[in-house]
Amino acid sequence: MIFREWILGSGEWIKISKKCFIYSLLPSEQSERTPYSSANKVSELPTLYKRGFTLLETLISLAIIALALTVILKNQFYNLKLCSESKNMLVAEILAREKMAEIDLFGAVEREQGVFRENQDFSWVLDFSEIEKNLKEVNLKVIWKEGKLAKDFSVTTYLLATN
Repeated sequence: MIFREWILGSGEWIKISKKCFIYSLLPSEQSERTPYSSANKVSELPTLYKRGFTLLETLISLAIIALALTVILKNQFYNLKLCSESKNMLVAEILAREKMAEIDLFGAVEREQGVFRENQDFSWVLDFSEIEKNLKEVNLKVIWKEGKLAKDFSVTTYLLATN
């Protein structure tokens, strides 16, 4: 606001705003109440300074914030779930490759199953089927639990038997 300063006849400094609200810079030396005394300052402030947020505005803003936080947190939990699933899938793939390399080196003839020593949460099932006389199909399934669901990762390869 733009203020202009005036001097009253008594020597007191006052300010007059554009909206014609007048208040005293120095305490009034007059004994009786005047329109310019400090007792009237609060009631003479512009409505712009008295205004605050209504209860309805506050409740609406809180509802918007609550909705936004709910969406953000739901998204974050979904991302954490996806990261966990991705990590388990990667671990299952690494364990399956190790088991297939072990089968390739040492060989196996019949159906087997077991639990990985490195990670007790993952188990495996190995199944063979003979395609031809010297050709076998090897199916390896790595199994783990995510919550109540059992997930699996399967790998299939073929072994050529050498006599």
